[in-house]
Amino acid sequence: MARPVAGETRAIVHPSQAFRKFSYQAWAPDPPVSRAVNRFWRTEWNLTEPFAQTIVPHPAVNLVVQADSSITVTGVLRHNDERTLDGSGWALGALFRPGGFRLVHDVPMRTLVDLRVPAQDIFGDNATRLAQAIVAAPSVERALAAFAAFISARLPEQVTPAEELAALVEAAASEDPPVTRASELAERMAVSQRTLQRLFAEHVGVGPKWVLDRYRVHAVAAQTQAPPTSWAEVAPKLGYTDQAHLTTDFGAHFGLPPGPTSGRRSRPHSTVQTGRRDHAGRRGVPIRHNLIRQMCHEIRVAGHRA
Repeated sequence: MARPVAGETRAIVHPSQAFRKFSYQAWAPDPPVSRAVNRFWRTEWNLTEPFAQTIVPHPAVNLVVQADSSITVTGVLRHNDERTLDGSGWALGALFRPGGFRLVHDVPMRTLVDLRVPAQDIFGDNATRLAQAIVAAPSVERALAAFAAFISARLPEQVTPAEELAALVEAAASEDPPVTRASELAERMAVSQRTLQRLFAEHVGVGPKWVLDRYRVHAVAAQTQAPPTSWAEVAPKLGYTDQAHLTTDFGAHFGLPPGPTSGRRSRPHSTVQTGRRDHAGRRGVPIRHNLIRQMCHEIRVAGHRA
């Protein structure tokens, strides 16, 4: 199943305005679904006029079912995502971990970048049946159970390179200060930057530097929920050169400088907690690089044969 959780809405632009227009809830998945999924989320709206909401997307895939029984897969979006809500409706989604979608389907992630496609293109009629089950569910809890069962049934028995890559990225992004250079990730994995790029293209869809940068600007957004007394002190802790660098980066994504005027201090009644849990439910995921290194070796061998 899944547990209601509280925490962050860092991807939402102008959340104080947004949560006057729609509700937002989130749940942390239990094992084994937590191997692949960061969280389940649900929004619901009832509007008398259209409302455009902008999202600064997470570096991961979303699988989303809507009230009209449509079901879509959205790859990593390198641009802000603006969706217009109108009338009444709801959406229930699964936000995967970076690389987590590869645990449920072997589609190369680079082929989904900047795309939103019908889930039937990937899962066939099983996607239609999932959407029907969620729409027909008598409660949100039953809908979440159907969603979790769909994902759980597709998980591999063994830990995969994509899973270990996700844990490595999440750990690097959560350090203080966070890792901000792809070269440092490559050093930790004992691979070349070229091999690292290939791994990310295959399992995440975008390059490691882009993923690390996205985590960093989301970390700034999280800070604006309770703005610090000095952004100049925060900047180096998040890997920025100085306050001007932080302000420019945040403004490029969210449209204005960080702070109380960014409208980020309001929170919905239920959001998501940060942090990962391992398969036994403990905080923190142990990082094992053996499978990643095995894949790196295979990539190098394939390159020599080409």
